[in-house]
Amino acid sequence: MTDINIRNQDGHPAMVLHLLEREDLESLKTQQLIDMLRYERIWYGGDYDFCDQVYDNGYNTLQYRLTEYGQFTREEVQKYKDYVEVKSYQEISATLEFTFADRNQLKEILNSRPHIPNKMERKKLTQMEIQKSKGKTKRNLKYKR
Repeated sequence: MTDINIRNQDGHPAMVLHLLEREDLESLKTQQLIDMLRYERIWYGGDYDFCDQVYDNGYNTLQYRLTEYGQFTREEVQKYKDYVEVKSYQEISATLEFTFADRNQLKEILNSRPHIPNKMERKKLTQMEIQKSKGKTKRNLKYKR
């Protein structure tokens, strides 16, 4: 995990951005990765200037935070264009902590994992197993002399 610390004018840490790397993502369970993709959010906070900045320049929230608060240039943050927020922020003392991951890496890792059946698929599999077992029990219960 890569951490980017952003400090305010007084030099105190104001924000910590955690960037999950491929090794971190591969160590997580499949359901956690799915939850991360479902959580994927873009926060605008109702601030018109922020929305305008994001929509006009095509920036995501991580890129916006790095350019506005972290004093990175617009060219330096281009490598973070596919990063999305994957976990709700935490407030520890006066520091905000945000967690981001690359959406493409999340999808690649999930594609390489085995398929987890959803509720409907599990229900069909259960019904098929019941049908198979019904036929076998009838045959097994025949009286033999």
